[in-house]
Amino acid sequence: MQFQRGPVVIELGAEAVLDLPADFAFLPAMETRSLLREWGNRPSDRTVGMVVPTREGAPPPWFMVISHVPEGHVDVTDTRDWDRDAMLVAIRKGLSGNNAVRREEGAAQTEVLGWARPPRFDAASHRLTWALSIRDKPPKAGASAAPVDPDDEPDEDPDAELIANDNTILLGRRGYLNASVVLPILDYVRHAGEIATLVAAIRFRSGEGYTDFDADTDRRSQRALSALLVAEPAARAGWLDRLLARRVEVAYVLGAVLIGGLIGAVSRLRMRSAARREVRPPLD
Repeated sequence: MQFQRGPVVIELGAEAVLDLPADFAFLPAMETRSLLREWGNRPSDRTVGMVVPTREGAPPPWFMVISHVPEGHVDVTDTRDWDRDAMLVAIRKGLSGNNAVRREEGAAQTEVLGWARPPRFDAASHRLTWALSIRDKPPKAGASAAPVDPDDEPDEDPDAELIANDNTILLGRRGYLNASVVLPILDYVRHAGEIATLVAAIRFRSGEGYTDFDADTDRRSQRALSALLVAEPAARAGWLDRLLARRVEVAYVLGAVLIGGLIGAVSRLRMRSAARREVRPPLD
């Protein structure tokens, strides 16, 4: 896989770029999708790449998947009326179908425990940020395939792994970018600063920012900002129906997508990294 090392300017489609800093590497779209499929995901053609930190002598502690969703200009007038408890319920219900499929496949289940960082919309930068605290529950022999009520309180499991899922939605003129990170929750506070640095390096090109919207010519999204957070399906988004026959965005939003497959990848990534501490092959 051909990683591009920073510092370098990375094109994220036709509307945005990433000013990739030093000590980070970018994996292009096709290679990223191939890797996600290897990890058990079903990546969308909206996935534009992956970024990993590349500090010498240290295995990558996290990875960021970036997606571009050209669904139109998103309205942000609903940010004052958010019910964060109701949002958690909606996210859990969105995951219940994905977990049902994973139970049938004998794969790990995931539970959303709560907010690791509550949703916050920055009106100046037009960016929505939040982070979820998630429990990754390994499959158990003879476990029942019966569905779990998403309104139930999360149960305790000594074998479960706690994961942080950090998300940023960057609104533009014609849609948005989604930057999602998965890492062990014990490492989240330690790496939150460098994650924020990387997100800050993503920018829309001149003329493609949120305030460049032209109401006379540009398309509007049919979803409010809160719907993007809880991964509610867009009207007339027929491709969602073809994905597991469920109207959930399990292709590009970690709130409903990468949570399942990529959380398991964290464990595999850490085990592989531990095995390669003495001799680590170059990224490229």
